[in-house]
Amino acid sequence: MHFASKYIIQIIMGELVKLDFNWIGEVSNNLIDKVYNSTGLCFKGKSSKQIAQEELIEYLKKSNLPELEKCALISSAKKIIKEYANKMDVVEKAIDYLSESAKPSEMNEYWLNVFFDKVGLVSDEEFKLIWARLLAEECNENESVPRSLLYTLEQMNNNDAKNFMKLASFVVLVNDKPVPYFLNSYRDYYDKKGIKNKI
Repeated sequence: MHFASKYIIQIIMGELVKLDFNWIGEVSNNLIDKVYNSTGLCFKGKSSKQIAQEELIEYLKKSNLPELEKCALISSAKKIIKEYANKMDVVEKAIDYLSESAKPSEMNEYWLNVFFDKVGLVSDEEFKLIWARLLAEECNENESVPRSLLYTLEQMNNNDAKNFMKLASFVVLVNDKPVPYFLNSYRDYYDKKGIKNKI
């Protein structure tokens, strides 16, 4: 995201909404703090994308930014708000999967920035859940989700992601390491479970 865009969102959300996260636990607050400190993404209460977009455009119109930058930001307001909302949704979903022993403050900042760079473009709810679980897993156990997985997941379409989740249900732990348990002799069983041949 363009520096000015990130800056504008932070200012607007800071001015329009009083941040109140008393309803969530300490681990969740630590995740929110880490995300803000690493990426600049600030959190707000629920608001419709349309209202947020209108408020952002109105704020930009009144700002003292140079005209060209103001026009560019206004024209991309819908995209900025949509990406912001996608990121918020994923963090909100991730909170449900955090363990009490999670240490989000120890997460790698570069990993977080790559993660949020990718997740802003995710609008499908099932995909958001996959990304949320990855974020929670990385919070629960630092360096457990390789960046290469983020790049791979970014390239998947909806059907690929659904098949991936189905396949992931066939993972067993061997010496505390996840290992897929998939035998060709049980092809019919996997077909019934919805795992297609293309995996």
